Amino acid sequence: MSRPTRYLWFMSSDEYDALMRGETLENETDHAKKAWSRSKGFCFFPVGGHDDDYAHSIDYYYEFASGIVSEDVCVVFESNGAELRESKGTYADPCGGFFDTIRVEEFCTERYDRETMVPLYVCTNFDTVRHWLDDEYPTVKPVTASTR
Repeated sequence: MSRPTRYLWFMSSDEYDALMRGETLENETDHAKKAWSRSKGFCFFPVGGHDDDYAHSIDYYYEFASGIVSEDVCVVFESNGAELRESKGTYADPCGGFFDTIRVEEFCTERYDRETMVPLYVCTNFDTVRHWLDDEYPTVKPVTASTR
């Protein structure tokens, strides 16, 4: 099976602004110290290759990542040479009981910039638009000069 080329990441607005200014973002957090995981640094979720899949992917990942990720911005990236390590993260199972968990595929790196992880789409309203409300999904917009 081929490795995905597009990923999404939930981040704070400050982190997004730093990325758009061209800064290299760094994170050496060892998630293995907090949960059963080999993940270290920023953990990106893989997404499908069709533009209309992104809103569904954001909604899916947000179901179990909410509460541990920032709820300001979600960005869909295309990898352009980023050194991503495949890993599995442990998250609360949104459909299970209080102690149930799920293992989710992630791709991690300790540093990236907008050259190695190219921002394609940005979403800022995913935390208020839920799929069980009139089948609405987050509004996902292309990253353009005006959103950079």
